[in-house]
Amino acid sequence: SIHLEDWPVADDSYMNESLEDEMATIRVVAEKAHAVRKEQKIKVRQPLAKVTVVGGRLPSIDSLEVLKSEINVEDVNWTVGDSSTLDVTLDTTITDQLRAKGEMREIIRTVQDLRKDAGVAFDELVDIQLPSWPHEHEEEIKKRTMVQSITKGDNARMMRITSQKGV
Repeated sequence: SIHLEDWPVADDSYMNESLEDEMATIRVVAEKAHAVRKEQKIKVRQPLAKVTVVGGRLPSIDSLEVLKSEINVEDVNWTVGDSSTLDVTLDTTITDQLRAKGEMREIIRTVQDLRKDAGVAFDELVDIQLPSWPHEHEEEIKKRTMVQSITKGDNARMMRITSQKGV
């Protein structure tokens, strides 16, 4: 029985303390950025231009990419400084381009929710109706949601291509 087995012994050669410290710093920055978003009522799905961090050591490029993805910003400006404090400033200006990207992400989420609610497989091609969408991101929406066509309609609605019945 597995319940009678000894616990495995950790192999210390796989430990990477500097990476663990770096990721702890990334978590602190992410928490501060999320707090600003919450305070300003900006959804994480809404991309922002940049975050500026002052303090600590400069993380690796990979860790900065994790941070960008986690807090949904396009750029990270990091100034090395005192390691005891991290000053995090989130640029909350939402340009038309950023607003369109945020709308695209909301639409992608809506289409995936429609699929889930209707029991439609995520790899099944469908058509959708939407009240509006950022036309400059139409191809990206189609590609990421397996949508053949988008048409204007009063409500978000999905149709299976094989039956053409509204779902």
